[in-house]
Amino acid sequence: MNQKEKLTAILIFKYIQGICTVRDIRKLNNWLEENMENKDFFRDAVNTVQLKEDLDLLNSFDAEKSWNKRQRKKKTKIFIWSIAASLTLFALSFLLLYSSSWLYNEETIQLSQNERKVDSAYKDKYPAKVGAQLILSNGEKILLDKPLQVKHSGEILNSDQKIITTVNQPTKNEKIKWLEIQVPAAQYYSIVLPDSSMVWLNSNSTIKFPSRFDQQIRMINLSGEAYFQIKHSPKQPFIVKTADAEIKVLGTSFNVNNYNNSLIASLEEGKIEIRSKSDFKELKPLQKVELIANRLIVSESDLQKELAWKNNKFIFSKDNLKDILFQIENWYGIKTNYQSIQNNDETFTGTIDRDVKLSKILDILNSTSKYNFLIIDNQLISTLKH
Repeated sequence: MNQKEKLTAILIFKYIQGICTVRDIRKLNNWLEENMENKDFFRDAVNTVQLKEDLDLLNSFDAEKSWNKRQRKKKTKIFIWSIAASLTLFALSFLLLYSSSWLYNEETIQLSQNERKVDSAYKDKYPAKVGAQLILSNGEKILLDKPLQVKHSGEILNSDQKIITTVNQPTKNEKIKWLEIQVPAAQYYSIVLPDSSMVWLNSNSTIKFPSRFDQQIRMINLSGEAYFQIKHSPKQPFIVKTADAEIKVLGTSFNVNNYNNSLIASLEEGKIEIRSKSDFKELKPLQKVELIANRLIVSESDLQKELAWKNNKFIFSKDNLKDILFQIENWYGIKTNYQSIQNNDETFTGTIDRDVKLSKILDILNSTSKYNFLIIDNQLISTLKH
């Protein structure tokens, strides 16, 4: 094992411990940029579940068994990967068995805000932008980069009033033609429906609706999150259908959050009725309803927070880290390991614009949370500080 390999192992160990200096992070980033094998190994090395298994084996002085276990998980055997794994296991076992104070002759420091800006910019991510995909009833797909308006006549226009396509409306005996708007992660979108109702769609959301509202009710399907301003029409109620409930309105403004099979509806103006499989509730302005254990629970809403995404803000009010990372995953189109976050009792409060780069938010989380965060190949790696 040469000197460079030993130093790399120590850098990884220090990162896992949460005691890297600015210089350490720069060196680690340089090593990661050398090749994909280094990135693959680092991602695996900071996996806390896998690391615990390896350390359990190392503590029983069976490093060879641990190494063989990792080798079996790999589809291919890469030489440089084996070197990296060996040196890291060696360093970890040695540092666990003996005092590590001799490694840190230079003072370990906390990163200042300015210093973090340099290092956390590594593989930085830009915020979400306007964009979506329109899927016609015949399966044709059209990429969109400007807000959309669907006319009752079947014409579909963008915000420049340019006709994107025209839907041939069904005759009296034909089935209604449905349209679908898919908004992927790292994008957001808005649309004017055929009845002039307006819908704003958050990242990672989908809405399905008819090309013309000719029925007794105006029905649309939603997954994800959307804010609605519905045109008043007493003779033709508007229904938002989710996987677990239906929301009925006549003319009102409200938000529906339907991510991950959950449901939270917040009413800004008007009146809405929510019916689940086993419950029913009516909402008044400034109230919200949440589906919990098959029951609809009504409480006071915090519209400033619940509509923050539409107003281009992140507003956290005693939010746990899992919820924050889920929002980051949607908005920046980056994969996270938020589901494996431990110590989820930690909460955060604050406001930040949504048009900032991801590094700006990570600066705050790195300085205030129990975790270190690093971006590698479109993945946000989090490790618990020690």
